[in-house]
Amino acid sequence: MSRKNVINRVFTGQHPDPMPYLKIGQLASKVGCLPSTIHFYTQEGLIKESKRTRGGYRLYDETEVTKLINKVTSLQKNKRLTIQEIKNVLSSSK
Repeated sequence: MSRKNVINRVFTGQHPDPMPYLKIGQLASKVGCLPSTIHFYTQEGLIKESKRTRGGYRLYDETEVTKLINKVTSLQKNKRLTIQEIKNVLSSSK
C-alpha cells in the first residue's frame, strides 16, 4: 500500500490503528488547561506520556489524561488537596 493510501485511510478513519494520541498542545486545548499544566502533572508523576514521535514530541492518550486531569482538578477545587496528597489519593485508588 502506498504512503498516500495509508495517509488517506488514517484521515478518513479507515486505518486499523488510527493514532489515539495527542500532542501536548492539542490535549491541553481539548481538556481546557494550559500545556504547562500537563507538563507540571507529568513532572510530578501524575501523568505519563504514552510515547514520543520521531521528532521528540510527547504524545498522550487523550482518554486517560482527560479522566486524570478532571479528577485532579476536582480534588484540588473541592478538597483543596496538595499535589502530594493527590498523588496519595490516586495511588491508593489503583
